[in-house]
Amino acid sequence: MSRFYVKDITVSGSTTNVLVSKIEFQDGVNIVHGPSNTGKSYILGCLNFMLGGSAIPFSKLVTKYDVVEITFKSTAGKTICCKRMIVDGKGKKKEVASNSIEVTYSDVPEFPVGEYYAEKAKKDAKPFSKLLLYLMGLTETPQIISTKARDTNSLSLRTIFQFFYLDEDNIFKKETVFYPSHGFKKPVAIIMSLLYLFEEKDYAEDAPSESKKEREQRKQQKAGVIAYLNGKLKEYTEQRAELQKMKQEIGDEDIEGRLQSILDEITEIENTIASTNEKCRLLLEQIFSITPLLDEMRLRRDRFRILHTQYDSDIKRLRFIADGEAKRGKVQRPTKCPFCDHDMDLPPQQQVQYTEAINIELERVKVQVQDLEAAERDTDTEIQKLERKSAELNGQYQQLKELIEKQLKPKAAKLTATKESYQNWLLLQHKLYAFDFITQEFNDELTSRSLEGEEKVAEIDAVKKISSELWKTLNDAFQNMVRECGYPNNPVARIDIDSLDAVVNGKAKENEGKGYRAFLNTIMLFNLMQQLDSIGKYALHMLFLDSPILSLKEKEKVDETELATPGMRESLFRYIINHCGGNQIIIVENELPSNVDYSTANLIEFTKDETGRYGFLRSERDSVAN
Repeated sequence: MSRFYVKDITVSGSTTNVLVSKIEFQDGVNIVHGPSNTGKSYILGCLNFMLGGSAIPFSKLVTKYDVVEITFKSTAGKTICCKRMIVDGKGKKKEVASNSIEVTYSDVPEFPVGEYYAEKAKKDAKPFSKLLLYLMGLTETPQIISTKARDTNSLSLRTIFQFFYLDEDNIFKKETVFYPSHGFKKPVAIIMSLLYLFEEKDYAEDAPSESKKEREQRKQQKAGVIAYLNGKLKEYTEQRAELQKMKQEIGDEDIEGRLQSILDEITEIENTIASTNEKCRLLLEQIFSITPLLDEMRLRRDRFRILHTQYDSDIKRLRFIADGEAKRGKVQRPTKCPFCDHDMDLPPQQQVQYTEAINIELERVKVQVQDLEAAERDTDTEIQKLERKSAELNGQYQQLKELIEKQLKPKAAKLTATKESYQNWLLLQHKLYAFDFITQEFNDELTSRSLEGEEKVAEIDAVKKISSELWKTLNDAFQNMVRECGYPNNPVARIDIDSLDAVVNGKAKENEGKGYRAFLNTIMLFNLMQQLDSIGKYALHMLFLDSPILSLKEKEKVDETELATPGMRESLFRYIINHCGGNQIIIVENELPSNVDYSTANLIEFTKDETGRYGFLRSERDSVAN
């Protein structure tokens, strides 16, 4: 899904000849590091300034810089460029943030080039807050409950600003980072805004009074309920008549007991059908086993008949030859030439007799025919036996199928219909009881409402609106991150629901040293960013931190025992880099922990000398900036 991130920040002077100073960021982790007094904290001040804050990031009287510009880039390639001025103030405030913010470039149709306002200055003024919420994916500005009295206001980015921004003055604060500063008077708006980000729910049902239009609607709704009730009463009467008719048909027998008896009968019949089907299956197996045997015997009988035919042909042929032999001896041999009638000189005639051989062969074939006829009779007998068996099995199979189709299934269907009739009776009975109860409750409610006076709006407890599932998810993830970031002794950590603050091994964060507080505050916001990205409806997708590990510059102010251990610092930076996800993180820190792979991070170093970039403001040297 497309989202916006900060592409760059540029500062310049509108009237003086100061060097334009620009710093570019990447989508992902950005770490600005270097010695104190190089203007690192100016960067977070500019981010606050360009995200609608009223505090100026630096003095134009001291630095000569008074123009701040920011470029927002989306992962889909959209760009919005904005510019804001530091202007002369009135009274004691010599310098203030301009209420006007100019969009100098935009390819987002919803927010064209033009003038926007940090706070509404005139009628139909375009609010800059709406643009900022759009960067988070909120195309419409929701109304949220913002006071204990349940008043509603438009959601503003400044209401949730502390969820993704911790400067050097608040990084080690004792109070919860969920609230912007000590003594903040609107915690309801903070919690309800957070719930909206997670759930996209405005809790409109908790809003206090009703308008005239809403009261009229409620009156109409009440009339609709009464009409509905009258309709249900009519339906009740009809159902009661139906119930009475069924009672007369059934009698006074025990319906539930009879229903159970029917269910038992249905189960018994279903079991009988199942067992009968199993018998049918076994019969089919026997029928299928006989069929190939019967086919084989019929094939054998056909072959015997063919062979018998061949034997009959052989017998006829042999008898024909024998008859020929018998008649050959009676044929006289011609002695005169048929042409010239002279006597022929013929050699002596040799007569070969085949009669005996033919008779022997004929007897042998007759014997084979007798054997073949015996085999044919045996085959016919076996075929008749198999056919009777097959017919018997088929008869049994058909009887069982008829038993199922004509007796068992109709009986089961009849019992099922009776069962449904009894179940409908019980359902009507239950409906009757339920309807009696509902109508009574409705009448009681109407009576109660009519006796009530004007309802006083109760104060809302925003924290109690946080679901246990959401709180458990936040707590489990918080504890895992505390452990993975090297907090000593594999701690048990949670976010206390009452204080909305970290508690580690039973010790509240406010009782920890500055370094440990900075460490836990960082984890709380990083965890919130991850969970909004993972399960929230809307995500901030950004986190801006100033000195999360309180390195170098704080060592003069903080006892060494209060500082996070080197292992914790390394683990924290390593975790942030490895788990950034689809978010942008900008960290300002003096000294980078060692033994951390920064290859995927955008490192921006200020050197406080001329060998590299001296500091953020190119025209500044040895300033009082941090």
